[in-house]
Amino acid sequence: MIARKLRNEQQNNSRTDFVTIPSRSRAKDQQSEPLLWDAGKAYTMARLLLFLLTFLASEIAIAQPSHTNHSYKNVVLIGWDGTDRKFVMSLLEAKQLPVLASIVNTGSFVKIQVRGTTDSVAGWTEILTGCTPDITKVVSGEEYLPVDPKLTVFTRIKKPYQERGLDIFCAAILAKGGSFGATNPTTLQLFDPTHPPSTNALRRIVTIDGTNYLQLVGGVAADLWHTVDEWHSRAGNNSNAAYIATSLIRTLTNQPFFIFVHFADADNAGHQFGSDSPNYIAAIKRNDFYTGIILDTIKNVGLMDQTLIFVVSDHGFDPNAKTHLAAPDSFLVANIRGLQESGTRADVLPTILEALGILHQCTNPPMSGVSLLKRTELTGTR
Repeated sequence: MIARKLRNEQQNNSRTDFVTIPSRSRAKDQQSEPLLWDAGKAYTMARLLLFLLTFLASEIAIAQPSHTNHSYKNVVLIGWDGTDRKFVMSLLEAKQLPVLASIVNTGSFVKIQVRGTTDSVAGWTEILTGCTPDITKVVSGEEYLPVDPKLTVFTRIKKPYQERGLDIFCAAILAKGGSFGATNPTTLQLFDPTHPPSTNALRRIVTIDGTNYLQLVGGVAADLWHTVDEWHSRAGNNSNAAYIATSLIRTLTNQPFFIFVHFADADNAGHQFGSDSPNYIAAIKRNDFYTGIILDTIKNVGLMDQTLIFVVSDHGFDPNAKTHLAAPDSFLVANIRGLQESGTRADVLPTILEALGILHQCTNPPMSGVSLLKRTELTGTR
Protein backbone atom coordinates (compact mmCIF):
# COMPACT_ATOMS: atom_id res chain seq x y z
CA MET A 1 0.00 0.00 0.00
CA ILE A 2 1.12 3.52 -0.77
CA ALA A 3 -0.55 6.20 1.31
CA ARG A 4 0.12 9.89 1.18
CA LYS A 5 -1.71 12.54 3.22
CA LEU A 6 -1.28 16.23 2.65
CA ARG A 7 -3.81 17.75 5.01
CA ASN A 8 -4.09 21.52 5.45
CA GLU A 9 -5.79 23.23 8.39
CA GLN A 10 -9.53 23.56 7.94
CA GLN A 11 -10.62 26.91 6.58
CA ASN A 12 -13.56 28.67 8.19
CA ASN A 13 -14.39 30.63 5.10
CA SER A 14 -17.90 29.55 4.13
CA ARG A 15 -18.19 31.71 1.01
CA THR A 16 -19.18 29.54 -1.94
CA ASP A 17 -20.29 31.99 -4.60
CA PHE A 18 -18.27 32.16 -7.79
CA VAL A 19 -19.06 35.77 -8.72
CA THR A 20 -18.50 38.90 -6.64
CA ILE A 21 -19.75 42.22 -7.97
CA PRO A 22 -17.82 45.05 -6.31
CA SER A 23 -19.68 48.13 -5.14
CA ARG A 24 -19.01 51.35 -6.93
CA SER A 25 -18.30 54.54 -4.99
CA ARG A 26 -20.07 57.72 -5.93
CA ALA A 27 -18.17 60.63 -7.33
CA LYS A 28 -17.63 63.31 -4.71
CA ASP A 29 -18.39 66.26 -6.93
CA GLN A 30 -21.40 64.81 -8.68
CA GLN A 31 -23.52 67.52 -10.30
CA SER A 32 -27.19 67.50 -9.37
CA GLU A 33 -29.64 66.85 -12.19
CA PRO A 34 -32.57 69.14 -12.94
CA LEU A 35 -35.80 68.04 -11.35
CA LEU A 36 -37.70 68.14 -14.63
CA TRP A 37 -36.50 66.26 -17.71
CA ASP A 38 -37.94 66.57 -21.12
CA ALA A 39 -39.49 63.46 -22.68
CA GLY A 40 -36.59 62.88 -25.09
CA LYS A 41 -33.98 62.84 -22.34
CA ALA A 42 -36.09 60.50 -20.20
CA TYR A 43 -36.48 58.09 -23.12
CA THR A 44 -32.72 58.10 -23.80
CA MET A 45 -31.86 57.46 -20.16
CA ALA A 46 -34.40 54.63 -19.94
CA ARG A 47 -32.86 52.92 -22.96
CA LEU A 48 -29.38 53.31 -21.50
CA LEU A 49 -30.50 51.85 -18.18
CA LEU A 50 -32.15 48.90 -19.92
CA PHE A 51 -28.96 48.23 -21.90
CA LEU A 52 -26.81 48.30 -18.76
CA LEU A 53 -29.14 45.95 -16.90
CA THR A 54 -29.23 43.52 -19.83
CA PHE A 55 -25.43 43.56 -20.14
CA LEU A 56 -24.95 43.01 -16.41
CA ALA A 57 -27.40 40.10 -16.39
CA SER A 58 -25.64 38.42 -19.30
CA GLU A 59 -22.24 38.83 -17.66
CA ILE A 60 -23.49 37.24 -14.45
CA ALA A 61 -25.10 34.38 -16.36
CA ILE A 62 -21.85 33.64 -18.17
CA ALA A 63 -19.84 33.68 -14.96
CA GLN A 64 -22.23 31.47 -13.02
CA PRO A 65 -21.81 27.68 -12.96
CA SER A 66 -23.79 25.94 -15.67
CA HIS A 67 -25.75 23.79 -13.21
CA THR A 68 -27.39 26.72 -11.46
CA ASN A 69 -29.35 24.64 -8.95
CA HIS A 70 -26.41 22.64 -7.65
CA SER A 71 -25.71 22.23 -3.96
CA TYR A 72 -23.08 19.50 -4.21
CA LYS A 73 -19.54 19.92 -2.96
CA ASN A 74 -18.38 16.28 -2.60
CA VAL A 75 -17.97 13.41 -5.06
CA VAL A 76 -17.62 9.69 -4.50
CA LEU A 77 -16.81 7.84 -7.72
CA ILE A 78 -17.09 4.07 -7.25
CA GLY A 79 -15.50 1.92 -9.93
CA TRP A 80 -16.89 -1.56 -10.56
CA ASP A 81 -13.96 -2.98 -12.49
CA GLY A 82 -14.83 -5.47 -15.22
CA THR A 83 -18.57 -5.41 -14.50
CA ASP A 84 -20.48 -6.08 -17.69
CA ARG A 85 -23.57 -3.97 -18.36
CA LYS A 86 -25.66 -6.93 -19.53
CA PHE A 87 -25.26 -8.68 -16.17
CA VAL A 88 -25.95 -5.48 -14.25
CA MET A 89 -29.19 -4.85 -16.14
CA SER A 90 -30.27 -8.46 -15.65
CA LEU A 91 -29.56 -8.34 -11.91
CA LEU A 92 -31.34 -4.99 -11.58
CA GLU A 93 -34.40 -6.47 -13.27
CA ALA A 94 -34.25 -9.42 -10.87
CA LYS A 95 -34.03 -6.98 -7.93
CA GLN A 96 -30.70 -8.43 -6.82
CA LEU A 97 -28.78 -5.13 -6.76
CA PRO A 98 -30.85 -3.12 -4.27
CA VAL A 99 -28.28 -0.40 -3.62
CA LEU A 100 -27.66 0.34 -7.29
CA ALA A 101 -31.41 0.21 -7.89
CA SER A 102 -31.98 2.83 -5.19
CA ILE A 103 -29.60 5.18 -6.99
CA VAL A 104 -31.16 4.52 -10.39
CA ASN A 105 -34.70 5.07 -9.06
CA THR A 106 -33.90 8.64 -8.03
CA GLY A 107 -31.11 9.28 -10.52
CA SER A 108 -29.90 8.06 -13.91
CA PHE A 109 -28.63 4.96 -15.71
CA VAL A 110 -26.37 5.51 -18.73
CA LYS A 111 -25.24 2.90 -21.22
CA ILE A 112 -21.51 3.46 -21.69
CA GLN A 113 -20.11 2.07 -24.92
CA VAL A 114 -16.33 1.69 -24.93
CA ARG A 115 -14.67 2.94 -28.10
CA GLY A 116 -11.07 2.09 -27.29
CA THR A 117 -9.28 -0.85 -25.72
CA THR A 118 -11.46 -2.75 -23.28
CA ASP A 119 -8.96 -3.05 -20.46
CA SER A 120 -8.52 -1.38 -17.09
CA VAL A 121 -5.45 0.74 -17.79
CA ALA A 122 -7.09 2.44 -20.76
CA GLY A 123 -10.49 2.47 -19.07
CA TRP A 124 -9.70 4.14 -15.77
CA THR A 125 -7.34 6.58 -17.44
CA GLU A 126 -10.11 7.70 -19.79
CA ILE A 127 -12.68 7.92 -16.99
CA LEU A 128 -10.44 9.91 -14.63
CA THR A 129 -9.14 12.30 -17.31
CA GLY A 130 -12.06 12.74 -19.69
CA CYS A 131 -9.49 12.27 -22.46
CA THR A 132 -9.04 9.65 -25.15
CA PRO A 133 -5.71 7.88 -25.84
CA ASP A 134 -4.63 10.39 -28.49
CA ILE A 135 -4.25 12.88 -25.63
CA THR A 136 -3.23 10.68 -22.68
CA LYS A 137 -0.98 8.32 -24.68
CA VAL A 138 -2.54 5.50 -22.67
CA VAL A 139 -3.74 3.06 -25.32
CA SER A 140 -3.82 -0.16 -23.30
CA GLY A 141 -2.05 -2.03 -20.55
CA GLU A 142 0.63 -2.94 -23.08
CA GLU A 143 1.05 0.47 -24.69
CA TYR A 144 1.09 3.60 -22.59
CA LEU A 145 3.09 6.40 -21.03
CA PRO A 146 2.63 7.53 -17.43
CA VAL A 147 -0.42 9.78 -17.37
CA ASP A 148 0.11 13.53 -17.03
CA PRO A 149 -1.34 14.62 -13.64
CA LYS A 150 -2.67 17.85 -15.19
CA LEU A 151 -5.12 15.77 -17.23
CA THR A 152 -6.69 14.05 -14.24
CA VAL A 153 -9.64 15.00 -12.06
CA PHE A 154 -7.33 15.16 -9.05
CA THR A 155 -5.62 18.23 -10.52
CA ARG A 156 -8.49 19.76 -12.53
CA ILE A 157 -10.84 19.97 -9.56
CA LYS A 158 -8.47 21.82 -7.21
CA LYS A 159 -8.44 25.33 -8.72
CA PRO A 160 -12.21 26.01 -8.78
CA TYR A 161 -12.45 25.12 -5.10
CA GLN A 162 -9.43 27.23 -4.22
CA GLU A 163 -11.05 30.19 -5.97
CA ARG A 164 -14.02 29.74 -3.63
CA GLY A 165 -11.76 29.68 -0.59
CA LEU A 166 -12.12 25.91 -0.19
CA ASP A 167 -9.58 23.10 -0.07
CA ILE A 168 -10.98 19.92 -1.63
CA PHE A 169 -9.38 16.70 -0.42
CA CYS A 170 -8.66 14.17 -3.17
CA ALA A 171 -8.13 10.46 -2.62
CA ALA A 172 -7.77 7.31 -4.70
CA ILE A 173 -8.38 3.87 -3.21
CA LEU A 174 -7.35 1.18 -5.69
CA ALA A 175 -7.87 -2.53 -5.24
CA LYS A 176 -4.91 -3.45 -7.43
CA GLY A 177 -1.30 -2.39 -7.26
CA GLY A 178 -0.93 -2.96 -10.98
CA SER A 179 -3.15 -1.73 -13.78
CA PHE A 180 -4.07 1.94 -13.21
CA GLY A 181 -2.65 1.74 -9.69
CA ALA A 182 0.92 0.98 -10.81
CA THR A 183 3.31 3.62 -9.48
CA ASN A 184 6.74 2.21 -10.37
CA PRO A 185 8.92 4.92 -11.96
CA THR A 186 10.40 4.89 -15.45
CA THR A 187 13.97 3.59 -15.36
CA LEU A 188 16.97 3.44 -17.70
CA GLN A 189 19.45 0.59 -18.02
CA LEU A 190 22.63 0.71 -20.04
CA PHE A 191 21.99 -1.16 -23.27
CA ASP A 192 24.17 -4.23 -23.77
CA PRO A 193 24.37 -5.01 -27.51
CA THR A 194 25.79 -8.46 -26.79
CA HIS A 195 22.59 -9.40 -24.96
CA PRO A 196 19.86 -7.44 -26.73
CA PRO A 197 16.60 -7.66 -24.79
CA SER A 198 13.17 -8.07 -26.27
CA THR A 199 11.51 -4.72 -26.87
CA ASN A 200 7.93 -3.51 -27.01
CA ALA A 201 5.97 -0.36 -26.23
CA LEU A 202 7.08 -0.52 -22.59
CA ARG A 203 10.68 -1.64 -23.23
CA ARG A 204 12.37 0.53 -25.80
CA ILE A 205 15.86 1.56 -26.82
CA VAL A 206 16.55 5.27 -26.33
CA THR A 207 19.68 7.26 -27.10
CA ILE A 208 20.85 9.98 -24.72
CA ASP A 209 24.02 11.95 -25.52
CA GLY A 210 25.14 9.23 -27.90
CA THR A 211 24.66 6.38 -25.42
CA ASN A 212 22.00 3.71 -25.88
CA TYR A 213 19.80 2.75 -22.95
CA LEU A 214 16.96 0.33 -22.38
CA GLN A 215 14.04 2.36 -21.09
CA LEU A 216 11.52 0.57 -18.90
CA VAL A 217 8.34 2.65 -18.89
CA GLY A 218 6.96 3.16 -15.40
CA GLY A 219 3.43 2.55 -14.18
CA VAL A 220 0.57 4.60 -15.58
CA ALA A 221 0.29 6.40 -12.22
CA ALA A 222 4.04 6.90 -11.77
CA ASP A 223 3.79 10.70 -12.06
CA LEU A 224 0.31 10.96 -10.58
CA TRP A 225 0.14 9.27 -7.20
CA HIS A 226 2.26 11.77 -5.27
CA THR A 227 0.07 14.69 -6.46
CA VAL A 228 -3.02 13.17 -4.82
CA ASP A 229 -3.72 13.99 -1.16
CA GLU A 230 -4.16 10.33 -0.26
CA TRP A 231 -3.31 7.41 -2.53
CA HIS A 232 -3.88 3.75 -1.66
CA SER A 233 -2.89 0.95 -4.00
CA ARG A 234 -3.21 -2.78 -3.39
CA ALA A 235 -6.24 -2.23 -1.17
CA GLY A 236 -7.29 -5.78 -2.01
CA ASN A 237 -10.87 -6.97 -2.00
CA ASN A 238 -14.02 -4.87 -1.92
CA SER A 239 -14.28 -5.11 1.85
CA ASN A 240 -10.84 -3.56 2.38
CA ALA A 241 -11.42 -0.81 -0.18
CA ALA A 242 -14.77 0.08 1.40
CA TYR A 243 -13.23 0.13 4.87
CA ILE A 244 -10.55 2.59 3.79
CA ALA A 245 -13.15 4.77 2.05
CA THR A 246 -15.58 4.88 4.96
CA SER A 247 -12.81 5.58 7.47
CA LEU A 248 -11.66 8.49 5.34
CA ILE A 249 -15.15 9.92 4.83
CA ARG A 250 -15.70 10.08 8.59
CA THR A 251 -12.69 12.41 8.90
CA LEU A 252 -13.85 14.77 6.14
CA THR A 253 -17.18 16.03 7.44
CA ASN A 254 -15.94 19.63 7.39
CA GLN A 255 -13.94 19.52 4.16
CA PRO A 256 -15.11 18.94 0.57
CA PHE A 257 -13.75 15.78 -1.02
CA PHE A 258 -13.37 13.78 -4.21
CA ILE A 259 -12.83 10.07 -3.54
CA PHE A 260 -12.31 7.39 -6.18
CA VAL A 261 -12.98 3.89 -4.82
CA HIS A 262 -11.98 0.98 -7.04
CA PHE A 263 -13.67 -2.42 -6.58
CA ALA A 264 -11.95 -5.33 -8.37
CA ASP A 265 -13.82 -8.39 -7.08
CA ALA A 266 -15.89 -8.83 -10.25
CA ASP A 267 -12.91 -8.42 -12.57
CA ASN A 268 -10.89 -10.92 -10.54
CA ALA A 269 -13.75 -13.43 -10.53
CA GLY A 270 -14.27 -13.07 -14.26
CA HIS A 271 -10.61 -13.78 -14.97
CA GLN A 272 -10.48 -16.72 -12.59
CA PHE A 273 -13.84 -18.39 -13.15
CA GLY A 274 -15.29 -16.85 -16.31
CA SER A 275 -18.09 -14.40 -16.97
CA ASP A 276 -20.72 -17.16 -17.03
CA SER A 277 -19.81 -18.41 -13.55
CA PRO A 278 -21.80 -18.04 -10.32
CA ASN A 279 -18.62 -16.53 -8.85
CA TYR A 280 -18.80 -13.60 -11.27
CA ILE A 281 -22.45 -12.94 -10.40
CA ALA A 282 -21.67 -13.18 -6.69
CA ALA A 283 -18.85 -10.66 -7.09
CA ILE A 284 -21.16 -8.16 -8.80
CA LYS A 285 -23.53 -8.52 -5.86
CA ARG A 286 -20.60 -7.79 -3.52
CA ASN A 287 -19.95 -4.63 -5.52
CA ASP A 288 -23.50 -3.59 -4.70
CA PHE A 289 -23.24 -4.52 -1.03
CA TYR A 290 -20.05 -2.57 -0.41
CA THR A 291 -21.34 0.38 -2.40
CA GLY A 292 -24.16 0.38 0.14
CA ILE A 293 -21.66 0.39 3.01
CA ILE A 294 -20.10 3.56 1.60
CA LEU A 295 -23.47 5.22 1.02
CA ASP A 296 -24.61 4.38 4.55
CA THR A 297 -21.52 6.09 5.94
CA ILE A 298 -22.19 9.21 3.87
CA LYS A 299 -25.77 9.27 5.18
CA ASN A 300 -24.70 8.69 8.77
CA VAL A 301 -22.35 11.68 8.75
CA GLY A 302 -25.06 13.86 7.20
CA LEU A 303 -23.42 14.50 3.83
CA MET A 304 -25.70 12.74 1.35
CA ASP A 305 -27.44 15.94 0.22
CA GLN A 306 -24.02 17.45 -0.53
CA THR A 307 -22.45 14.44 -2.25
CA LEU A 308 -22.56 13.29 -5.85
CA ILE A 309 -22.51 9.50 -6.20
CA PHE A 310 -21.27 7.99 -9.46
CA VAL A 311 -20.88 4.25 -10.09
CA VAL A 312 -19.09 3.27 -13.30
CA SER A 313 -17.50 0.27 -14.99
CA ASP A 314 -14.37 0.46 -17.12
CA HIS A 315 -15.26 -2.46 -19.42
CA GLY A 316 -17.36 -5.60 -19.62
CA PHE A 317 -16.41 -9.24 -20.17
CA ASP A 318 -16.34 -11.48 -23.21
CA PRO A 319 -19.30 -13.91 -23.25
CA ASN A 320 -18.57 -17.25 -21.57
CA ALA A 321 -14.89 -16.37 -21.26
CA LYS A 322 -12.19 -15.30 -18.83
CA THR A 323 -11.11 -12.35 -20.98
CA HIS A 324 -12.35 -8.91 -21.99
CA LEU A 325 -10.62 -8.50 -25.34
CA ALA A 326 -13.78 -7.16 -26.99
CA ALA A 327 -16.07 -6.19 -24.13
CA PRO A 328 -17.40 -2.67 -24.74
CA ASP A 329 -20.60 -2.85 -22.65
CA SER A 330 -20.12 -0.65 -19.62
CA PHE A 331 -22.45 1.58 -17.62
CA LEU A 332 -22.72 4.70 -15.47
CA VAL A 333 -25.16 5.28 -12.62
CA ALA A 334 -25.52 8.64 -10.84
CA ASN A 335 -27.71 10.11 -8.12
CA ILE A 336 -28.76 12.99 -10.36
CA ARG A 337 -31.57 12.96 -12.87
CA GLY A 338 -31.52 13.93 -16.50
CA LEU A 339 -28.43 12.25 -17.91
CA GLN A 340 -28.31 11.17 -21.53
CA GLU A 341 -29.18 7.53 -22.13
CA SER A 342 -25.78 6.68 -23.64
CA GLY A 343 -22.22 7.95 -23.65
CA THR A 344 -18.54 7.03 -23.55
CA ARG A 345 -15.95 6.62 -20.82
CA ALA A 346 -14.55 10.05 -21.63
CA ASP A 347 -17.93 11.65 -20.85
CA VAL A 348 -17.88 10.64 -17.18
CA LEU A 349 -15.53 13.35 -15.89
CA PRO A 350 -17.15 16.28 -17.76
CA THR A 351 -20.50 15.12 -16.38
CA ILE A 352 -19.19 15.14 -12.81
CA LEU A 353 -17.63 18.57 -13.21
CA GLU A 354 -20.78 20.07 -14.72
CA ALA A 355 -22.93 18.61 -11.95
CA LEU A 356 -20.61 20.42 -9.52
CA GLY A 357 -21.03 23.61 -11.53
CA ILE A 358 -17.33 23.95 -12.36
CA LEU A 359 -16.93 22.42 -15.82
CA HIS A 360 -16.18 25.79 -17.41
CA GLN A 361 -13.21 26.18 -15.04
CA CYS A 362 -11.74 22.74 -15.73
CA THR A 363 -11.34 22.59 -19.51
CA ASN A 364 -7.65 23.46 -19.67
CA PRO A 365 -6.20 21.10 -20.83
CA PRO A 366 -9.18 20.28 -23.07
CA MET A 367 -11.10 17.04 -22.61
CA SER A 368 -12.33 14.69 -25.32
CA GLY A 369 -15.61 13.87 -23.59
CA VAL A 370 -18.72 15.98 -23.13
CA SER A 371 -21.14 16.34 -20.25
CA LEU A 372 -24.08 13.95 -20.33
CA LEU A 373 -26.34 16.36 -18.46
CA LYS A 374 -29.27 17.27 -20.65
CA ARG A 375 -29.69 20.97 -21.31
CA THR A 376 -33.16 20.99 -19.76
CA GLU A 377 -31.76 19.65 -16.50
CA LEU A 378 -29.15 22.34 -15.96
CA THR A 379 -31.66 24.71 -14.41
CA GLY A 380 -34.18 22.14 -13.20
CA THR A 381 -34.58 20.46 -9.87
CA ARG A 382 -32.72 17.34 -8.85
